[in-house]
Amino acid sequence: SAMSITGGLVPLEIVVSGLTMTPIVSGSTITINGFGSLTLSGNFVREDNVIIPNVNTTLTNAGPASTINSGATNTFTFNVSTGSNPNVKPVKNGTTFAEVSAGINSMDLIAIQKHILGSVPLTSPYQRIAADINGSNSITSVDLVAVKQLLLGQISIFPNSVPAWRFVDRSVTIPLTVNFVDPSTIKESISYINMVSNINNANFIGVKVGDVNNSLSPITFTNDATDRGNGIYNLFTTDREFESNEDIYVNINSNDYKDITALQGTFDYDVNKLEFKDIKFGNANGLNKESFNLQLTKNGKIPMVWFDPNGLSIENDENVVTLIFKSKNYFSINILLFFFF
Repeated sequence: SAMSITGGLVPLEIVVSGLTMTPIVSGSTITINGFGSLTLSGNFVREDNVIIPNVNTTLTNAGPASTINSGATNTFTFNVSTGSNPNVKPVKNGTTFAEVSAGINSMDLIAIQKHILGSVPLTSPYQRIAADINGSNSITSVDLVAVKQLLLGQISIFPNSVPAWRFVDRSVTIPLTVNFVDPSTIKESISYINMVSNINNANFIGVKVGDVNNSLSPITFTNDATDRGNGIYNLFTTDREFESNEDIYVNINSNDYKDITALQGTFDYDVNKLEFKDIKFGNANGLNKESFNLQLTKNGKIPMVWFDPNGLSIENDENVVTLIFKSKNYFSINILLFFFF
C-alpha cells in the first residue's frame, strides 16, 4: 500500500521505526511506500518431504525481533510491513543428550566411513551436511570419532557447538564437491529486500545432524529400526547360577552372523549383584576396549559400538566377547544381564 499527498509544497517528515522509505515524486504527487502489512510464511520438511514440527523461527530486520514456534505443524507465518527487509531463521531445540543423539545409530557410522573411503559416496547434499558432525565443511575421521563417542555416551553434544538440527534454504541448489558440498550455498536463513508483496514460499529443508540415513521420525521422535542394515542380531549367553564372591566369565556368543557391518547396544547388569572386573575379546575383527565405554560400569551399563564397512561373518556359537564379573551374592545370570540393539 502507499500514502499519496497532492497539492502545493508542504513540510513533510516521515518516521517509521525499522523502515527506510524513499518518496516517489510525480508532478505534484508524492508517493511513499512502506505502509500496510504483508504476510511472510514458509515450512520445514526433510529432504524426503517428511514434515518437521516444533521449530522456532525468528524474524529480524522488520521491527523488533520476534520468534514463533510451529507447534505440531511445520509452518510459520509473520506479518511484516511493506518495504521492510525481513530475515527469517529457524532453530529446533536440541540441547539434551536424547535430542542430540536422536536418530543416530551404527548404520550412520557405516555410511560416513564408506563415504570417506570413497566406496559408497553420499549422493545427497543434505546427507553430507548431516555427516559433518563437527561443522568443518568436510567429512573426515573426526566426524566418525564424534559419532562413536556419542553412541557410547562419552559426549553429550556435538563438537564446536554444532546444533542438533540445521535448516537450509530449500530454493538454493547445493552442488556436491568431492568430499562435501559448496559451503557458500548452505543458506541457514532467508532474507528479502524491500518486500512489497506476500511471500508464502520461505521454505527450509531440515537436517538432523548425524542421522545420515534419515532413520528418525521427526514427528514421533523415534528411530526406525528397519534402517539398520541387514537386521537386528541377538547375542546370547547360557544360563547359570553363581555363589557369592565367585569369578564369573560371561561368554557372549554369535547367533550365526552373516556379513554384519555393525553391532550397537548396551549391556545392562545389576550392580548390587555383580562387580565388573575385565573384558576379553573373541572373533569380531576390530572389537577392542575402544568399542566400549567402561566408565559407566559403576551404573551397571556397558555401551558397545563396533563397525566394519567390509562386513564380517561369525559362525554360530562363536565367541564375540567375554565379560568378567565377581558375584556379590547368589543369583542366576539370566535375569541380570541384558543386551539391547
